[in-house]
Amino acid sequence: MTLGHGFPGHSALATFADVRRDLEGAVARNAAGVMRAGIFPAHYDPLVTGRTDMKVNIADFRAVQNRGGAIFLANVGTDASVQLDAAPAANRRIDLIYVTQRSTALGDAASTPVFGVVKGTASASPVVPALPAAVTDAIRLATVEIPAGATTTLSAGVVITQVYPYTAMAGGTVVVRNSVELAAWTPADNARAFNLADTGDYVRVGGAWGKKSEPFRMLLTPTITGGGNTSGWYYANDSSYNFPGGTFSVAPRVKLTPRGTGFIVAQLAAITAAGITYGVARLGAAPAANTRVELEAWVE
Repeated sequence: MTLGHGFPGHSALATFADVRRDLEGAVARNAAGVMRAGIFPAHYDPLVTGRTDMKVNIADFRAVQNRGGAIFLANVGTDASVQLDAAPAANRRIDLIYVTQRSTALGDAASTPVFGVVKGTASASPVVPALPAAVTDAIRLATVEIPAGATTTLSAGVVITQVYPYTAMAGGTVVVRNSVELAAWTPADNARAFNLADTGDYVRVGGAWGKKSEPFRMLLTPTITGGGNTSGWYYANDSSYNFPGGTFSVAPRVKLTPRGTGFIVAQLAAITAAGITYGVARLGAAPAANTRVELEAWVE
């Protein structure tokens, strides 16, 4: 790999390929550096809806496609150009609607954006068709399941399912529809996501998603026996505490505040999603029996 020309730069040397690569750094990427293509959500209403004919309406949106880098797309207003074939004579069929920015520089016949539809095969148990090889990097927008006898995309039995992924600018919160989409999105630690299914805010910690939480608080009674003396600090044996089951799915942040007689400290020895190991020490004398530790744990 080589260093590409910057955009904007001092000269006009940046090619379209350079610009696409330059811009992808502004969009959310996974831990491997792959840009997340999709829709920038202005709302959560369906983008693809039925009509009183065999077309569909595609609502206004802004998106980014990954074709060797970022290509930003805008559908201004409502588009009604996608025409679906007549319903099958028997059984049901699933069609896939997509959007792509074509480019002759990438081997396409034209360099214009286009909505497309992939016609599925009628069956008693139809499946979603795959994108053709020429448009495998298109953004999937919706599937339309059409039963025999349907005359419009509003007919009884027609099911339109929104399948487009949401995306965000780099550092932003990526919206997902459910836990399946959340698990499939694998950015670097400290990334944020919002799950529409449970209206939960999630943060990536240790390569896993943890739901952000209100602080969990507990007053702990540490072990006071055993231990030893190091440079005037008298320490007790380590204590452990297990969080109530299901409190955390990833290791939370933890704050320990000691309470008791004399100058005492509390130190965290280990932390997992299940619980913590910690110790206490007192300057000049062994920790008193009334020593307590305030625990505060949270995922942010």
